Amino acid sequence: MNNKQIQNLAVIGDPISHSLSPIIHNTAIQHLNLPYYYSALHVKKEELGNLCRSLFNSNYKGINVTVPHKVEIIKYIDELDSFAETVGAVNTILVQENGKLKGFNTDGDGFLNSIEYYFNEKATNKNIVFLGAGGAVRGVVHRTVLEKPTKIFIANRNLEKAEIICDEVRENGFKSIESCAINNKDLQEHCCNADWIINGTSLGLKENDSEVIPEDYFSAKHRVIDMIYNPPETPFLLSAKNRGAKTLNGLGMLVFQAAKAFKIWTSHQMPTEEVMKALSEKVRKLKRLPFLPSPFYQ
Repeated sequence: MNNKQIQNLAVIGDPISHSLSPIIHNTAIQHLNLPYYYSALHVKKEELGNLCRSLFNSNYKGINVTVPHKVEIIKYIDELDSFAETVGAVNTILVQENGKLKGFNTDGDGFLNSIEYYFNEKATNKNIVFLGAGGAVRGVVHRTVLEKPTKIFIANRNLEKAEIICDEVRENGFKSIESCAINNKDLQEHCCNADWIINGTSLGLKENDSEVIPEDYFSAKHRVIDMIYNPPETPFLLSAKNRGAKTLNGLGMLVFQAAKAFKIWTSHQMPTEEVMKALSEKVRKLKRLPFLPSPFYQ
């Protein structure tokens, strides 16, 4: 194929140099022999408007949006799908044939599809504890409640931030959600009653980070998920494994949120097995990444 046939795809963020998204998408593109090329673009906040206005004329089919632009980008988008509107954050943009931009949020689907893929479980009728109340948790919680879990509990250092998510979810009709401070003694009981325990804090990204919760909060009945993927096995996951829990890092979540974006842009299913193989090999060769401002970093 010649270069005129190739359409551009990209991830934008600030910083962006450590993004794994080009490996994910270009592996899929090459495997399926599709006329696209995916790159990483360092874009500052003040450059977002000009970038969005230039996408159609620059032969872009779509872009991913990562930290810190997932909320700010909305003011430059023509249309949001219903879930992105609910969450108030966009991580995927489709450039439509008329040049209009449509925003999506695939973070929650990535989380749930990863758990279903690895554990063969859905969130339906589950008791779920989320640790942290940042943007990644917010999007995942809003998506998870659509699966009708039995109960969701959010623990965070800043209780007010956790309660904001709870209020949003209650307003949308899901009432079985509560919050507490992450150091509250009642958290142990909530973890004991949980089926899934998810770390959405940044603890574990840096060496010598403190523990998220004590090891004795875990048991063999738990599915324990860390949204962090580098290092592949955080102290949080090691503690859970020591107690017999089944564990999962954020690498699958990263791939499955990308897979939904890939389908939106190309109408093709991402070959996730091939992508996972290439990505796992790359991550094994990486040294620990520098601290990143979000545990869900594309």
